[in-house]
Amino acid sequence: PTVVSPNPEEPAALALAVEKAKETDAELVLASDPDSDRVGAAVKNNEGEWVLLNGNQTALMFVYYLITRWKELGKVNGNEYIVKTIVTTELIRTIAERNGVEIYDVYTGFKWIADVMKKNEGKINYIGGGEESYGFLAEDFVRDKDAVSACSLLAEFCAWAKDQGKTLYDVVMDIYLEYGFSKEFTINVVKPGKSGADEIKQMMTDFRNNPPKELGGSKVVTWKDYQTLEQRDANGNVSKLEMPETSNVLQWFCEDGTKTSVRPSGTEPKIKFYIEVKGAMKCNGCYERCTSEANNKIAEIKKSDYLCTCIGGLAQLARALAWHARGHEFDSRILHYCEQGVAKYCDPLFFSFLQTIRTRIDNHTTLNRKYNPHGSWRSRSVSSGWRAPSSPSRTRRISPPL
Repeated sequence: PTVVSPNPEEPAALALAVEKAKETDAELVLASDPDSDRVGAAVKNNEGEWVLLNGNQTALMFVYYLITRWKELGKVNGNEYIVKTIVTTELIRTIAERNGVEIYDVYTGFKWIADVMKKNEGKINYIGGGEESYGFLAEDFVRDKDAVSACSLLAEFCAWAKDQGKTLYDVVMDIYLEYGFSKEFTINVVKPGKSGADEIKQMMTDFRNNPPKELGGSKVVTWKDYQTLEQRDANGNVSKLEMPETSNVLQWFCEDGTKTSVRPSGTEPKIKFYIEVKGAMKCNGCYERCTSEANNKIAEIKKSDYLCTCIGGLAQLARALAWHARGHEFDSRILHYCEQGVAKYCDPLFFSFLQTIRTRIDNHTTLNRKYNPHGSWRSRSVSSGWRAPSSPSRTRRISPPL
């Protein structure tokens, strides 16, 4: 095999093709997976360096090109629509709405795009639909993401741009100039096993019970919960979300345009965080500055008290207590880390629980908790010098695995 994983979402999957493109002075690199449903692309930037386009960029490029061409051909008459998934860039919505094209938001998975197509069949005209995970469908005679037609369309797009003296990279810059800049980033938190599934479930519960009020320094102004199908704004107004069914997804929208989506993976033991930040790009030379500012914003969101507490702090506390119960000294740094975020964002009763733990630690006591298979817990407080009977050496100070 020439690649570790033939997935165009992975940069390594395009590495050999990019090297060949450098040798032959090609203008475009396209890659698909073995079942030809996803498409990845690489283009040259203005310095002649090869850069990879992410799934959000290819999706918005498809939408931009299709709407532009349909307008050039006189096919746009207010009876057309585009479909995207709720975790895909909102820039697609901006492009569609400014051009008088209806936009549908659906859950992750092309079955939902196909569902919209079926309901609108014979009524309004489908232009295209896509998702951030490198899938796009540019025709209505297939009802799943299709890299065959997507690769053909990207090649056509490249030729169309070249007729205007531009590269695909130039067109991406044009899109950002006209419709605004966006930068996306996905965080995958892996939690294997049954305990991991329980952690993910609890994290989603915590997010629902204690939603963030700000992310990365920007005030959250809209909260969407697709499990209850409710949307709430900063004024407390609640409205219903029009979706075909419920789904375990949360979204938070900030006043600066930032969007954060959270959902458990349906196929893997992980919880996914999709972050999109917005900016204004006023010139072609501003791209690097906008990217840098967006990366800084994403870094602030990633290390915000709220996400750090809910993603890492509580999970680390659980592991620290379990480690402690087996005879190790409790690493109070973990408790301090949790207290900082929990005091600001979580339920007062839970903060009181943390303070109780700290009191016990400060009083040089340890808590040995053993599980009773009949469903109850029994506790035993002993001196800080207590050693686990079966392993006298286990009281050495070791931080829990993070």
